[in-house]
Amino acid sequence: MQASECLERIRGMRLAGYDADNPLRLMEVCGTHTMAIARAGLAQLLPEHVRLISGPGCPVCVTPSGAMDAVLAFSMTPGVTLCTYGDLLRVPVVRPAVLETTALGAALLAGLAVGIYPDLAATAQGWHAADTFTPSMPQERQQALLHGWLRAVDCALHWAQNDQ
Repeated sequence: MQASECLERIRGMRLAGYDADNPLRLMEVCGTHTMAIARAGLAQLLPEHVRLISGPGCPVCVTPSGAMDAVLAFSMTPGVTLCTYGDLLRVPVVRPAVLETTALGAALLAGLAVGIYPDLAATAQGWHAADTFTPSMPQERQQALLHGWLRAVDCALHWAQNDQ
């Protein structure tokens, strides 16, 4: 779908109960979304009954890039295990052999386009895991942290309702 088609669909929305006095509020969570919307001038093109609200930001977007660079560099130190949502949600985390996954994806798709790979599924042979980190946090601690995280998510979801 082209951006113009998407915009026309949004403009054509007639949602019961929403108008200029009672607008539909859409919250984007990621700072990258906020910047992309602003750069494209989309907010000014929306109907008056649709308002965009900037949310709290995802952890990556609200963390200074220097701090993220330092954490990533530290995570590459032999013997260092970095635990975050994987431990909190008890989900194993796989570190790829090629850390530049965006560049790898582009290269694999280029290989698909020129016939190196016969289909999309075959591009998977270009991806390899370097390491897998299995959650090891004690379950009682994990449950307590998860409860706090879920409360924070709930607060973020209801944040806009209190901003009237």
